[in-house]
Amino acid sequence: MTKRESNIELLRIVSMFMIVAHHFSVHGKFTIETTSFINNIWLQLLSSGGKIGVNIFIIISGFFLINSKKINLNKFIKLFTQLLFYSILIFIIFISFRIEPFNIKIFIKHILGYPIWWFAKTYLVLYLIHPYINKLLNSLNKTEYKKLIIFLTIILSFIPTITTVNADDGSLVWFIYLYSLGAYISKYPLALNLKISKYLLISILLYFLTFSSVIIFDFIGNKNSLFLQHATYLFGMNKLSTLLISLFLFLTFKNMKIKYNKLINIVSSATFGIYLIHDSDYIRTFLWQNVFKNATYSNTYILIPYSLLVILIVFIGCLIIELLRIYLVEKRCLKLINVISNFTDKTINKILNAKFLNNI
Repeated sequence: MTKRESNIELLRIVSMFMIVAHHFSVHGKFTIETTSFINNIWLQLLSSGGKIGVNIFIIISGFFLINSKKINLNKFIKLFTQLLFYSILIFIIFISFRIEPFNIKIFIKHILGYPIWWFAKTYLVLYLIHPYINKLLNSLNKTEYKKLIIFLTIILSFIPTITTVNADDGSLVWFIYLYSLGAYISKYPLALNLKISKYLLISILLYFLTFSSVIIFDFIGNKNSLFLQHATYLFGMNKLSTLLISLFLFLTFKNMKIKYNKLINIVSSATFGIYLIHDSDYIRTFLWQNVFKNATYSNTYILIPYSLLVILIVFIGCLIIELLRIYLVEKRCLKLINVISNFTDKTINKILNAKFLNNI
């Protein structure tokens, strides 16, 4: 097996750190009324990276999976069992310690592995259909593909940015678009051909300009609270500003020359688990509001250093838990996963070759 270079793996780590920071801000039960002006700007700064991180993860998937012709059942089963593992484990812990009351409906959902994470649920669907997306994308020539990307960018990002009218109220269509964008970059490297420093500079400049709108809205919001409620509007997942920042950050790391680094790749392999652990329905409120009590620091001078420390603790803590799961559980179940994968593959083929389906 070829060892993957660590530039994109490092980007996964950075993206997940931004997502954890985002969750510190948006799930900490902070209120504008009880948060000082400087702290409010800091919290908005933390929250602004979340959707950028999500976009980057999907762009990375398209970049690496465009040449995939079929679903890797082993990978899918690993992803699903990872969801199942944390879904059941977290449920048992919270019920056992009576942090949450027992509910039979919720119990059944957890046992059946019902996805309780919006990103994970959407990503699993995207992964299931990605070979068919690839078939469509690979059937297009470069000009057709470029027109498709431009058209989707206008419909899904540009128009929603300037009008607030969304052609897609969910996230799957947006994920398919980001996947297609990453795949395009993989197939047809952009003609910009800039130095890494320039890609990074563009990313920083775009971020600075976008965040400037947040500060302006905050100032105006002192007279009209409506502006405060929409201060981070341009950091929405499908807003053009967020899309461009995500794209240029991806291009920055894509063009970095970082050879295989074992530590970076090990941490990167745990990023999905970090997300599952800290943003579970049960964990989310308990972590930010009960354990770390984020909101109690909203009007204090220590919020900024406190937030950085807490984000780092959560990231490292979840990292350790996920690595323990990988090495103590997943690696010991690889043979079983292979058996399940082979059985599933044969069963699907039997169903597809059944007479009643051939007659449809």
